[in-house]
Amino acid sequence: MAQSAKRVGTAGYWVAGGLVVIGIAATVGLGALGVTSIKAMAGPQYALPGRHEVRLDESGGYTVFHEITGAGRAGGLPPNLTITLSRKATGEPVALTPPTMNQTYTYGARQGAGVYRFDAPGPGVYVLEGRYAAGAPGPSVTVTIGRAAGLVKGVFGLLGACFTLAIFVIAALVVFIVTLVRRGKAKGRPAVAQPPPPAPPSA
Repeated sequence: MAQSAKRVGTAGYWVAGGLVVIGIAATVGLGALGVTSIKAMAGPQYALPGRHEVRLDESGGYTVFHEITGAGRAGGLPPNLTITLSRKATGEPVALTPPTMNQTYTYGARQGAGVYRFDAPGPGVYVLEGRYAAGAPGPSVTVTIGRAAGLVKGVFGLLGACFTLAIFVIAALVVFIVTLVRRGKAKGRPAVAQPPPPAPPSA
């Protein structure tokens, strides 16, 4: 009698499928984190010239973005528009300085470009004010305030999502191919002859 070669199970296929599922789940999570971080930069809009109260939940670095909706390019504020920021409770001015790096974003139809940065000394309500020199007329512009780290976190989140998906897909392909090859070799092995059973003892 011949006994067939040892079968290689299909567990490898299940492992490959599991890796793909885990990779997709991790990609969705990291992608959502990236999109949320970028979306947070496109916060409430403030029309200038004008005076607005802005609530900041944390201390630390923030960026003032010039924002447009639709066609065009953000970042070109009128040169005679003066923008100031101060703490509402104390009137303490907060220094606005040019950004140290180029920060831009696009979220839907909204485009933003960093024009100022500042360090908030603490959480609370701040007063954002914009006016033209000597009360001269000028076009209305839109600005928003976002965390300086939001763009970096968003970009790394999206890149991390892409790399995570690639790594898990490659790992799943490796497991799938190895399982396929092992099963193919197992099916091609010749049958192993087995010795006949011993004869029963004579009476």
